Amino acid sequence: MVGKLTIKKGASNRIEVNSKSLEGNFFDFGKNAKRTGLFIALFQKLATEYKNSGKLTELELEFEKENNWTDYKIPSELPKPKEFGEPNLVFSIIGAPLSPFYSEY
Repeated sequence: MVGKLTIKKGASNRIEVNSKSLEGNFFDFGKNAKRTGLFIALFQKLATEYKNSGKLTELELEFEKENNWTDYKIPSELPKPKEFGEPNLVFSIIGAPLSPFYSEY
């Protein structure tokens, strides 16, 4: 059975784990509950292992470094914008009526 796990962090820093079967069956016979339970158990096991080994602190520092602006260096010069050619009026007149035939939905 194919399923999809969705993990979201709520407003109160609470993690929400949801599972949904993708095969369209009306009943999943407990597979979604099993899938979420296994994810939560694995997450808690890894959190304990990372905390005991000190790797959690290492990951937190790495995350803060990636999302921290203190190391950001202001560039002395910004890149030049891409130059575009002159608009082609003939193409616009001919191409506009044909554009509904090439649109994707």
